Amino acid sequence: MYPLFLRTAPSDLLMNRPRFALMATYDWCYVATLHQTANLFSLAVQDFHESFKSTLGTGPTGTCSGRADNDNPVLFSFTGDPQIPLMQIKSKKIRIIYGFFYEDKAVLVMCYARKLGLTTNNHLWILPGWFSESWMDSANTLDWSPYNCSCNSDEIMEAAKYSLLVDAFSQLTDATLVSDSGYTNASYFKEYYSRRDSYFNITNATPSYDIPIELSSNAMYDAVWATALSLNATETKLQSMGRNLSEFEYSDSTFTFLRDTFSSNISKMVTENMKNLDFIGVSGRVTFDGNGTRLTYTQISQYVPGTRMINGTERDVLNTVRLAIYNETETGLDITYVVEPKWRLGRPPTDRSRPVSILISPAVIYTMDTVLAIGIIIAVVLLVFQIVTIRKPLMANSAPYINIILIIGCIVMMGSSILLGIDSGTPQVTDGDRDKILDEIGPSAKNRYAIICMTRVWLLTIGFTLSFGSLFAKTWQVYRVYTKADLGKQPFKMWNFFIIMAIQLTIDAIFLSIWIGVFRFSHRIYEEDNEAENAIRKHEYCYCDNFSYLVGSLYVYKGLLVVFGLFLAYESRNVKYTFINDSRFVSIAMYIVVVLIAISAPLSLVLADQHFIIDPSYAIAVLLIFITCMSCLMILYIPKFYYLAKGADTMVPSSKNEAFLPVDNLQLGHTDVNPEDVQSAEQKIKQLKEQVKQREIELLSLARRASDQDSGVLCASTEDTGADGSNRGSESPATMQTLQDTVTTVSSEGNGGDTINNNDVEEEENEGEREGERHEKLPQEMEEGRQEKDVKERGDDDEEDINVAPLTRKKTVTIADVEEIEL
Repeated sequence: MYPLFLRTAPSDLLMNRPRFALMATYDWCYVATLHQTANLFSLAVQDFHESFKSTLGTGPTGTCSGRADNDNPVLFSFTGDPQIPLMQIKSKKIRIIYGFFYEDKAVLVMCYARKLGLTTNNHLWILPGWFSESWMDSANTLDWSPYNCSCNSDEIMEAAKYSLLVDAFSQLTDATLVSDSGYTNASYFKEYYSRRDSYFNITNATPSYDIPIELSSNAMYDAVWATALSLNATETKLQSMGRNLSEFEYSDSTFTFLRDTFSSNISKMVTENMKNLDFIGVSGRVTFDGNGTRLTYTQISQYVPGTRMINGTERDVLNTVRLAIYNETETGLDITYVVEPKWRLGRPPTDRSRPVSILISPAVIYTMDTVLAIGIIIAVVLLVFQIVTIRKPLMANSAPYINIILIIGCIVMMGSSILLGIDSGTPQVTDGDRDKILDEIGPSAKNRYAIICMTRVWLLTIGFTLSFGSLFAKTWQVYRVYTKADLGKQPFKMWNFFIIMAIQLTIDAIFLSIWIGVFRFSHRIYEEDNEAENAIRKHEYCYCDNFSYLVGSLYVYKGLLVVFGLFLAYESRNVKYTFINDSRFVSIAMYIVVVLIAISAPLSLVLADQHFIIDPSYAIAVLLIFITCMSCLMILYIPKFYYLAKGADTMVPSSKNEAFLPVDNLQLGHTDVNPEDVQSAEQKIKQLKEQVKQREIELLSLARRASDQDSGVLCASTEDTGADGSNRGSESPATMQTLQDTVTTVSSEGNGGDTINNNDVEEEENEGEREGERHEKLPQEMEEGRQEKDVKERGDDDEEDINVAPLTRKKTVTIADVEEIEL
């Protein structure tokens, strides 16, 4: 647009190069540019955004490659009040902000930024470096009424603290370096201030950089020097052509390059010679690019808090500290710091919070999985032991089926605990960037996580029901013995246990089916922007509608069951039940479960709100489940090992009123005797005993008649001697032996054995009839009075023996008893 325009004062476009160098150094890609709508700043901002694509673009060769597509500079502008664009910057969570505005607007911008929270430890402002040192003091005199904020100079100073400044370096880089004009930095400014003071009649003046013209004086000097050098070069060339500069004429056509005139050619020569200049001026090296823009050093400075004596008073101020001298042609996008910058947090801020996926650490997962594996192995060993020893009386009379269910429940609970350690990072615990896992998670992974959530709930609930429900079922049966003493003498029925377990499992299945069917689980990510760590922490969790109500309902249901089980265990703590010989250990296990639940339930609710205490929460949950399961198993099985080692058949002490029946059959806790069959057999035995007593009475009658007949025979044969007498004498022992056998048989048949069934009862009846027939054939040889008396006394004794429980004892009539009757 202006082909003859060149300048020694660095363009603001030149400041974009160090701005890009800062972005490359600190990996800043997501930045904002806030500029005042003036040509000076609009051109620089336009060049900034256009040059970004070629310099730091997100393409494969750019410094910001690999970043998201939206990690590009965002443009904001204002004319008068900067509040709206600053609010937009805040909404987009941009932290690195480049400012392009004059110092009067800088006061407004920094005040609004302070109010909106854009000057925190994680924010950084990069401002023009050519503001005067007193620009912040204007806040004390500014009319704030038109604006929605108000600040004093101290507040502006606090907001601008540690901001970076970018400006041209208009001095020689070395204090000893001499310019082509013969000046060093010191000698030039000494000469400058001397002439200035002389011209303006200023005495005892203190050098100041508050006047912008003073900051550009050396550039002005070099502009004159560059003009002189270019004219000299042109004159030399013209003289070689036999011409000179005095022939130059000013006209409109002179500056029209399309016309080939002598004057226009001189203009071209002067411009080309100036663009080709390369000399050391008092403002540093002077050289130009093809567009006439000076290429020179730039400086990066910083506002650092300090103190200064002003009018005899020490005041807090922001000192401008030069950090680095930047020259793109020498260092590219690298910055060599002379003084290291200071940061609010002790480290450079980032352009955005770094996403951090909070996952369970692999070390914790492996440790807990090892613990659970040990627990599962122990449970499997106990399960095998229970099955192998299932026929032993001690094991059979401890409800082995229920013990097996309890062990399976513990295995399920510990197995489900492994699922607690499975998250989206599990397949990538060693590969990839774990911090970005939750940013890159896809739909399939989310669905898998939701399935894991549902599986956890099912397995934990069913496992708890199988394990605790088994304890509850045993405790319930023992409590029934406590409330109904007659049940203590009867074996339990296995289907009673299975009904209790089936009821609990049915309730769980219905509840969980409604839960999963109506309120499905989904994968959610909880985010927290932690400014202290400069990170956006992300944590995944299972979510479903009304989750708190559903979990609360499950807690209430299981809690009531636990409390009721605790009550049953306490009430029946002293009950000894032969057919559940580990009942007291079941009660102890119940107490421990209740204590652990009382600890874990509130603890789980507290940890549920701590989204980022992942490792401790997981470890505590796993250890509580492991301790609960292992406590139950050890309490129930260590006593069994002890009693089996002693060779005992029961863990219940026996007494006179309590007998132990060894059981070694596949019924696992049942005897072969049905209580109804026992009752029926006892009735039949009672009937047989009545028949035996009746037969004995008939026997006495027969004996009386036999005695009468014997008396008559004796009287009739008193005179007979020899063989007849011997015959009668030999007949009496046979008669008595027959009577003895009959009484023994009847008594034995009447009392019966231990095992009674219907065939035995029928046999008893038939035998009774046969005995009656034999009694009718007995010889009548006994004396009536004495025999009747002895039989009655024996009958009374037998009446007492009839009351003896047939399953526990039996009475047998001995030969001595018969001999007593005979006597």
